[in-house]
Amino acid sequence: MEQNLALSHGCASAVRDWMQQMGDFADSCFAVQGLVANQPIASNETEAGRTANRRVDIQLVPQVGEQRALAGVTGRSS
Repeated sequence: MEQNLALSHGCASAVRDWMQQMGDFADSCFAVQGLVANQPIASNETEAGRTANRRVDIQLVPQVGEQRALAGVTGRSS
């Protein structure tokens, strides 16, 4: 489980790093979280389900008092 958590966090961090390279985003615009198998979208009983659960979800949340959006990047791995 610990190895999957590190992998999950690493995937989310890689997406964050790519987004920062592509645009002008400050570190404070991101919250990176590895969720492992805590929020699957498919069953982990099949390879297809495990593949679907290996993903990065991005949530945009407006910051109070600013026009910029806050990107919450999460990664999951099974």
